Amino acid sequence: SATTICTDKTGTLTKNQMEVVESSAGNPEDSGDLPQTPAQWITVNAAVNGTAHLEERDEKVIVIGNSTEGALLRWLRQYKIDYMQLRAETHTTKQYLFDGNRKRMSTVVHMDGRTWLLVKGAPEIVAGLCTEKPDISGVSVLARRAMRTLAFAHKEVTNGDEHESGLTWDGFVGIRDHLRDNIPESVATCQHAGIKVRMVTGDNPETARAIAQESGIMQGGTVVSGAKFRAMTKDEQTEVSRNLDVMAR
Repeated sequence: SATTICTDKTGTLTKNQMEVVESSAGNPEDSGDLPQTPAQWITVNAAVNGTAHLEERDEKVIVIGNSTEGALLRWLRQYKIDYMQLRAETHTTKQYLFDGNRKRMSTVVHMDGRTWLLVKGAPEIVAGLCTEKPDISGVSVLARRAMRTLAFAHKEVTNGDEHESGLTWDGFVGIRDHLRDNIPESVATCQHAGIKVRMVTGDNPETARAIAQESGIMQGGTVVSGAKFRAMTKDEQTEVSRNLDVMAR
């Protein structure tokens, strides 16, 4: 009786094994004291502004917690940077956790006798909170290559102002999550049986489109963002949904 399958992307179509494969600031660097370069700021942000952990089990490194944060910690580990040591050296006073509406996470830390706010999140959101608007054209290039992108920024907290505004942009990373084996075949089997397969994902439209094409879900239909869909009337939603391959963000 099934006519349509609406599938999530991460961990359903993909392996949920996130891996950092690109960085606008180059490889991670430990500053040893107060970060000076974008790469050093991204490094301390990746280590401290998160709640995930790595554990070794049966000679494998397992991520405990959020898989995107886990990818950042694995990336630091790859360059011999000990995230636990960075966390120990950096005194954290507050964390504003990630949520789907804010699309970012922030942590207040003490470094070098001063207070700093570290922010990471969706590039378009973080870019909008910066004093100088950065060029984020590189983000869509990575998204078109089926990568999830994550941006980083910081500011010094003065007069107790912990608002996520007036930030300094540090850059972004591209995180790849490969398709699970046999996904294109599974999608094709459903389509052959007359079942329409659609993707519904929190990821940005470019990344979603790229994965939808790789998996065979993209069949000449449309990609619509959640916000745009919710703004439509019921009749418009009915009309648009007929030809919808991907719902993103």
